Amino acid sequence: MGIKLDISVETPLSDDDRDILAGISVMVLAIANRQNLADQEQQAQDYEDETEGMEPAPCGFQNPDDPDRYCISEAGHPGRHTYRHTVGLVN
Repeated sequence: MGIKLDISVETPLSDDDRDILAGISVMVLAIANRQNLADQEQQAQDYEDETEGMEPAPCGFQNPDDPDRYCISEAGHPGRHTYRHTVGLVN
C-alpha cells in the first residue's frame, strides 16, 4: 500500500499550527523508521541465509616484523592479531 502525503503550510504559523506540524513530522518519521527497520531485518536474514555454512574470512593483516606471518583471526575481530606462518599466496 502506498502513502501519498501532501502538506501545504501557510505562514505565519500559530502556536497550534506549529504543534500540529511537529506532530505530523514525528508521525512521518516513525513510519519511515518502521519500514527501515523491517528492511534491515530482511537484509540481515538474507545475509545469514547466504553465509550459512561458510567459514568467516580471515583478517589477513600482515605482521610488520615478519612479512611471512598473517593474522588468521576472523575479519573485524577485536583485540590483538593472531599470527601464523602461511604457505603460498594470501588473497
